[in-house]
Amino acid sequence: MRKLRNTILLAVLTVTMFSLCSCSTYDNFVHQFFHKAGATDETIKIGIIEPQTGRDSSYGTEELRGFKIANELVPEVLGKKIELLYADTQSDMDVAETTVAGVIDKKPAVVLGGYGNVVSLVASSLLGQARIPAIGTTATNPLIADNNSYYYRVAFTDSVQGKLVADYIVDSMKEEKAILIKIKGDETTTPMNGKFLNRMESRTENSDSVKDIIYVDQASADYRLYVDTIAKDNVHAVFMATGLNVAEEVFKEADKKLTGVTFIGPNSWHNDDLLNIALKYPNIRIAVVSDVVNTAVNSEQMHELQDVETTSMYDQLAAKYAEQYGPDAQIPNGTALAFDAYMIAVKAIRDAGSVEAADIKAQLDSITDFPGASGQITFNENGEASKPINIDIVDRNKFVTVYTSK
Repeated sequence: MRKLRNTILLAVLTVTMFSLCSCSTYDNFVHQFFHKAGATDETIKIGIIEPQTGRDSSYGTEELRGFKIANELVPEVLGKKIELLYADTQSDMDVAETTVAGVIDKKPAVVLGGYGNVVSLVASSLLGQARIPAIGTTATNPLIADNNSYYYRVAFTDSVQGKLVADYIVDSMKEEKAILIKIKGDETTTPMNGKFLNRMESRTENSDSVKDIIYVDQASADYRLYVDTIAKDNVHAVFMATGLNVAEEVFKEADKKLTGVTFIGPNSWHNDDLLNIALKYPNIRIAVVSDVVNTAVNSEQMHELQDVETTSMYDQLAAKYAEQYGPDAQIPNGTALAFDAYMIAVKAIRDAGSVEAADIKAQLDSITDFPGASGQITFNENGEASKPINIDIVDRNKFVTVYTSK
């Protein structure tokens, strides 16, 4: 266990739906994608690995909602009931190793989840050895899929986020200068930061397009100095490759001193925690990478919306989510991604006509333009999701999509 823990830590540090036109239309859609003749009393098992307790439990809850809603909409495949095997990683890498091993012992057809790059690295390693197909949800580190041909993911990788943020700054904000904020000594964001820096230079044809890289020392952070640097540089776009705890400290100081600056965060910010933080600092403009198209725009934002579309699966998820969590509740990234992971898994089992790992893997390899709640998903040769992704702004305690990748 210690050896696996050390190996994974080294790897991380190194590389770092509204309703359709009619119920019958949706019934036909579900039947086409997921059902096949035949029925028995047996079940088909799908493993669900998520942090249900511990520091990451709130993020695990978001993903569990997506799995449960998808299961309510499509509770069976090949004429058999789908049995969900829930496993709690407790937000801990060592616990995750035991948890994943326990799921493997139950011989699931496929395993889905979960939140956290390090925990997902543990899961991918063990599931790869067992040759069990797995579909990751929100974990974004590229290493997770590198050494496991049975691993797929519906989220985009960190490097894709870096590219999107640079394109948003240049294309939508019409800015050619930016600042990058990162945590001192944290190499886990290296792929995202590196792609952002390279893309800014490429798009602006200016090697100095990122005027400053601010390294936050969490041991002795003076956030006033960081905000003073932003003000001095007279830059209006700040990419923050940090957690929300650091972001809030920056917002606290920036709210007093800065105007006209947009702070842009990775998709890990896209949750209710950010909305609650934004309420405290009304003068701060916040944008965030998003898997989900949020179309509840007001008239002032309507002109900013660029070629965003939803799918029938998004509409079904949205309807169920509103029914269960309130009409004003917005779908978190994790919920949409978990929903898509489940739906893709069930489609693969259905198309394979069996629960044999090799048969399911062959179907996952052929997933093309799957109309998921988080967009049209195609798995590339590495099992990574190729799909449009978005930038949302926080507006009146809601996420509003204002930019979609081209």
